[in-house]
Amino acid sequence: PVSEGPSVALTTMPSFDGNGNDTVPEADPGAAASGQPPEQPSVADDSASASVPTPVDSVQSPSDQTDEIALWLGHANAALQRDRLLFPESDSAVSYYRRILEHDAQHSEAIAGMERIVERYLALARSAFDRREFERADRLIDRALRVSPNHAGSLALRRQVADTRAEQQAEAERQRQADAARLAAEAAARAEAARLAAATEAAREAELARQRSSLDDLLWWQN
Repeated sequence: PVSEGPSVALTTMPSFDGNGNDTVPEADPGAAASGQPPEQPSVADDSASASVPTPVDSVQSPSDQTDEIALWLGHANAALQRDRLLFPESDSAVSYYRRILEHDAQHSEAIAGMERIVERYLALARSAFDRREFERADRLIDRALRVSPNHAGSLALRRQVADTRAEQQAEAERQRQADAARLAAEAAARAEAARLAAATEAAREAELARQRSSLDDLLWWQN
């Protein structure tokens, strides 16, 4: 009879991934005793047990918004003092006041600041208008209307500039016509004077010729 040697249990050799980690799941002793294959881990269980990241709340707190508005207000007032009203667009008084009003449409200081910008443009426009620099006045009024499109003072000054410019152009046309008429009259007078001078010279020459003829006749009779 052949004697059986001691039974040797076969063991599974572990396999490793690229990082040296064991990729074979640990064997279930109960499953080994029952002859059932070891239970594989459930992918659904792994995904269910995975923690869901909590989104970070990006909304500013009221205190942060207050600090930011105060910062913008300081920049706006400084730009206004330096006449940086609309330009540069990213660092102008208007740009900072508008940022404030986007957060608080009733912010009294920002509203007052925008009004001061309009009044500053109108003051510059009136000064240009008084010097009869109509194109510069129009440009400044256009900027005031960019800040406040329906501003009554800006619209009134625009009409005044347009009316005065039209009146000045009409006066210039009247002056041009008067100058043309004067020049024409002067030219006609010069032409008449030249004609009279020519006629006088012709008469003088005729008289001299007559006198010479009379003298010749007298000398002939004497001889």
